[in-house]
Amino acid sequence: MRTRAVNEAAELSDDSRKNRERLWQRKFRPLTDLNLIDDFLFQAIAQTAEGEEFFRILLRTILNREIGEVRITAQKPYQGIDTDKHGIRIDAYIEEKYTAGTENTDREKDVVRIDEVESIIYDIEPTCYDLGESLPKRMRFYQGLMDVRTLEAGAGYEALPGTVIIFILPRDYFGGNRMVYTFRTMCEENTGIVCRDGTLKMVLYPGGTEGERSRELEELLHYFMESKQANAVRGDLERIHSIVEGVKRNAEVQRSYMKSWEIEQYIRKEEREEGIMEGREVGLMEGREAEREKSIRIMAETLREFGIAREQAQEKIREKFGLPAEKTMEYMRIYWN
Repeated sequence: MRTRAVNEAAELSDDSRKNRERLWQRKFRPLTDLNLIDDFLFQAIAQTAEGEEFFRILLRTILNREIGEVRITAQKPYQGIDTDKHGIRIDAYIEEKYTAGTENTDREKDVVRIDEVESIIYDIEPTCYDLGESLPKRMRFYQGLMDVRTLEAGAGYEALPGTVIIFILPRDYFGGNRMVYTFRTMCEENTGIVCRDGTLKMVLYPGGTEGERSRELEELLHYFMESKQANAVRGDLERIHSIVEGVKRNAEVQRSYMKSWEIEQYIRKEEREEGIMEGREVGLMEGREAEREKSIRIMAETLREFGIAREQAQEKIREKFGLPAEKTMEYMRIYWN
């Protein structure tokens, strides 16, 4: 006999179920149709020889200053502080070393002063998905874990690098119709007093029309949403477009994209056949853990059948389901055989 709560969940789930059905039936998007806001394309660029040039242009346009030497790591993982704690995977991890002449000439605007911290770590996270209400605490968690994992044992706090976290979102999370939202630590009683803790957070919304923003940034964010030749309207964007088109033509990237799509579709098919899509809404009220475990089993078996390395598959499962490392390894022992 179903409980009242379960009945209510089932009745209220029609819209959600329809949304899920649309997800199951969505059409294949060729790699050539992807935009920079899409995770796969953005991360693929980070792994190319042109990645350094691409991100220097990107950061120079966003921060409006010259960028020094940078080192790029795509999809950099940060494990939790213990095996049962949550970790993160950064889309594009960029470390900039201080180079004379890269300071912002208007030092009051340069909240994270490169000449004071010697190096800055940038986390750039474009996403075409709705992050719900998690964005502020997500940025807080990213900041904290990056600090914990960066400071060496025995080092003083002054050794912490600067950190800049940048999210590029397709919707206006804060509702202010601004293209640029910048957050820094300051005194509430006197906002002219800034606590220079070496941190900065930015949220960029391509559709914003209020507040100050450069023409270059406006054009760049427009290109992020529609990465077409017609939108590569100046020198830097023409170079970015050349890099983007080169990645899209790369045979290895094309194979990787097709394989990721096939895996995703196969997992959806298996879930659909096992009734996970239909039962997931009620499963939020009863048996949620059983439904999740079934999805984990399907994903593990699918990744193994597609020849994905065990370590890579384990990381994908941990990331998708937000599992602690220890729990992920437990599932792998059960289902990876």
